[in-house]
Amino acid sequence: MNQTSVIFIGRSGCGKGTQSGLLIDYFKTLNKETSYLSTGNEFRKLMAEKDNFTSKKVETILSEGGRPADFLCVAIIANYFKENFDQNKNIILDGGLRSLNEAKTVADVFHFYEIEGAPVFYIDVSHEWSVEKMKGRHRDDDSDEIFLAKKKWFDDEVVPAINYLENNTQFKFHKINGEQTVEQVHADILECLK
Repeated sequence: MNQTSVIFIGRSGCGKGTQSGLLIDYFKTLNKETSYLSTGNEFRKLMAEKDNFTSKKVETILSEGGRPADFLCVAIIANYFKENFDQNKNIILDGGLRSLNEAKTVADVFHFYEIEGAPVFYIDVSHEWSVEKMKGRHRDDDSDEIFLAKKKWFDDEVVPAINYLENNTQFKFHKINGEQTVEQVHADILECLK
């Protein structure tokens, strides 16, 4: 198989999307086509539909700083791989591992598609740092109450997923200091990919 699958995980506002974009640009310099999935973007698209119960329910959950049910994220990821997997195309998964169940499901998806040694980049930032970044992006779903809710589910649900990925030999886990400049974070990621 001539492809690289990369997973980005970290707090809201840590720069997963920014680093994904930079990595896509890097892969272009190597003439490698890259497929990109941001589960956060997919949930925002779903909310924009506003014409069914699921979209309204997701909008309510996210507006309260909650996390949509695992099955929705799992369905997004499974469908994405089913429709887009190509052994010769790189894949970047931005987020989507916000619980132990979701992390185990992604491990199962990667096993099915025979993806071994996929790099996982945990962009590590403090809660305080991420709040400052999120305040600067001016999204409708960003407020002090939302930030506290996101901190709670990060600590309670995402940290176990991170620990699972770090200890799973199916992945190559890398903890990156996300409080550096965007350029330094990107340089650290590229160094890990060598």
